[in-house]
Amino acid sequence: MRGVRPGAANAGADVAVLAIALIPAYLWGSSRYFFAFDGGEVVAYQGLPYAPLGFELNREWRRPGVTESEIKDPYREPIENHKLYTESQAESVLGDLG
Repeated sequence: MRGVRPGAANAGADVAVLAIALIPAYLWGSSRYFFAFDGGEVVAYQGLPYAPLGFELNREWRRPGVTESEIKDPYREPIENHKLYTESQAESVLGDLG
């Protein structure tokens, strides 16, 4: 008997369910922003500060031209700990840096 291999249809359904389950997580993660130090310079990223299996979950968003030594104390720890912000919060932080 020819046709679909047993389990092949279930595998396709499993992939679809997994994709549907991950979409909200992806959308939430891509709407987050964080800051990090790169070579002594502050960099703003969009996404999450993780790289599971080497796959970066973020992209560089902005380089405000502020060095690590210019950072005000209230922002140093959140940058070092990769605190997550919304876009409007990240914009506000960018305005206050330095």
